[in-house]
Amino acid sequence: MTDSDSVRFIDSSAARRISLIVWVGGSVALLAASVLYILTLVRSMAPPHDVFVPIMVLVFPLFCWSFFVTTRYTGLGRRPLGELPMAWRALTAAVPRPAAVALIAFTLAGAVLAFITLNTDLPAGQPQYDSVHNTYGLNIHGTVQVIDHSTYLTAVAQENRLFLAVYMVFLPVAVLGALFHRLRTRPTPAIGDTAVDTA
Repeated sequence: MTDSDSVRFIDSSAARRISLIVWVGGSVALLAASVLYILTLVRSMAPPHDVFVPIMVLVFPLFCWSFFVTTRYTGLGRRPLGELPMAWRALTAAVPRPAAVALIAFTLAGAVLAFITLNTDLPAGQPQYDSVHNTYGLNIHGTVQVIDHSTYLTAVAQENRLFLAVYMVFLPVAVLGALFHRLRTRPTPAIGDTAVDTA
């Protein structure tokens, strides 16, 4: 696909429909991740790993789509980080400033949570359950250390918080990018042309 083909596709009604799906799906996934993160703080309510699978499957495709469509207008895929002020002006021209600020703040909060979790809240090993012997353990570089049920739940909650914190970094970006694309490509846009020449 050439650059001109990409531009035509991004500006098409099909791309707008995809962005609507990304916007709605990303918002639901972000809400779910936030609720699940809070639940992991209560050990007795720590959800099982299977609950995270739908979010894990969705997060990176949603993020990649939003990055793809927004580079049509911000040029971030081809230009240095010095273009960020221009990208912010283009974004707030299409998205209400409070919504943009809230989602960016949510992204930064997720990044902080991921950093804190990675550095202070990681389990000593991979929590696992041995159904044959009905025991719980931590797999530390191939060596399994037997632990009690309470310690196992704590380790599972810690592991879940790490994944959720990472998801809470990428999902707001996906939601914000899809919303920007939807508003920027309306049939009768309410904003001026802020696109960057990507030729």
